Amino acid sequence: MPDPTQDAAAPDSGGSQPTKPDLEILEVLHRLQHIGRNEPCPCGSGRKYKKCCLPPDEVRARQSAREAEALKQRLRQPTPADRPPAAEVTATDDGSVIDVETESVADSAAAAGWSLPDGSGKYDDEPSLPPEVEEAIDAIWDEFEAIEHPSPEQMDTHLTHLLALPPEATAWNDLFLRFAGHEHDDLPGVFRRIAGGVEPTKGAALAYFYWSAVEQFVKRGQRQMIPEIVAGFCTLDRKTYDADALRFVELWTLAAGCEAEALALSEYFLPSLRKDRGLMPYASSATARLIFGLRVGTRLREAVAPGKEPAALAGELLQGIKREIDARHARRAADFICGAVPPIEVTRHDFEWPVEHDADEKAARADSLRRFEAMMQVAREAWQQEHCPPGAVLRGIALWVDAANEERRDWPKRRQAEPIDLIECLRPGGMERRIALGARDMLGTNIPHAHLLLEAHAALLRFAMRHHLVEPHLAAKSERNIAMLREQLGFPG
Repeated sequence: MPDPTQDAAAPDSGGSQPTKPDLEILEVLHRLQHIGRNEPCPCGSGRKYKKCCLPPDEVRARQSAREAEALKQRLRQPTPADRPPAAEVTATDDGSVIDVETESVADSAAAAGWSLPDGSGKYDDEPSLPPEVEEAIDAIWDEFEAIEHPSPEQMDTHLTHLLALPPEATAWNDLFLRFAGHEHDDLPGVFRRIAGGVEPTKGAALAYFYWSAVEQFVKRGQRQMIPEIVAGFCTLDRKTYDADALRFVELWTLAAGCEAEALALSEYFLPSLRKDRGLMPYASSATARLIFGLRVGTRLREAVAPGKEPAALAGELLQGIKREIDARHARRAADFICGAVPPIEVTRHDFEWPVEHDADEKAARADSLRRFEAMMQVAREAWQQEHCPPGAVLRGIALWVDAANEERRDWPKRRQAEPIDLIECLRPGGMERRIALGARDMLGTNIPHAHLLLEAHAALLRFAMRHHLVEPHLAAKSERNIAMLREQLGFPG
């Protein structure tokens, strides 16, 4: 039985060299990430990006995401019996399949629930603005873009003009990033004006604005803004939130050590994730596991009063997530937190990989609970000894196990180098590769994810040193590797 705080790792597509189409989609994703809708198009046409290459770039990015999901589906169900015998197929969100050799892009998009742009470059579900509003937007942006180095006062005036327009007329995340790039001296004030002045409609797409805000503030060391960002995100509902934006806000919040805010965000949106038919089935389960781990981490911070009833605490840990979390893990966590069981003498055996298809189900379950208890002990010591957020440590270890499991897919090809447990993965060799695999994103590295991986690795290494589970000379090399990777990652301290 797997650790309930651990998510299943996505299938690896292999280590082949990028092809020309791969490089093309990387260029598309780079443009979408770094060029604002109202900036000059990089093709040199002289028109704004949104009126030139943005629509085809968005179509290409969606096609790429669809192809990636199709690959995942084929890797999960590799036998011919699971697929039609004819041409290449891909899976839609509802589990049906589409023959991509015969279906047009428009047909495939319709089947997947996409909206493609018409001749004007607008999507079917994109709000249609009156011509006079479009003209006003262009005039406002033309005036602003004519200023090479806008002052904070000029940026504030620009924001005032945009706030007077319909909320869907402005890409608020692009605007916030633009102001950050121009080094506005009061980004918290900008955030508050947008969060307080823009109605959270679907067309306003404020989920992306909150994503941009949390990333920028954490990078600038302004973590005190996180409670406001989380409170703002929670004004969205099932129609106005975005699952990807939610995931990144959770990651940045947790990587910044704000466990209570990450927990509140996850708990608030779990019902929306469960009802969102556009998501894969594991999305809500992954959030439930995150909630469970954060609840356990929060309790590991507290000095639980003697006499606290473990059964009652187990019920609190499971509230609202009973369908996803094994009650035995909740009870083991409650017993551990309340001191109802003596601390185990941790050995390397407690960090061994689970034995799959074990004939003795009772023994396998006992091993799973013992591994979970060892991870809780790591998290508790990290809090007591180093004041590291225990929920973030638990989450990071779960993500680290995912990364190590992904590496284990190659073991049959190189059995002689096979690590036997998670402690073996603390050796310096292969550390950078595991983090790169575990935190890879559509383009580059998922910075907060990588940070959680690295800090969990550091916490586990220090635990292993205290309990003499790793050789001192190897631990010293690993510490140097961690310091080097922290510097490369550039995550603020």
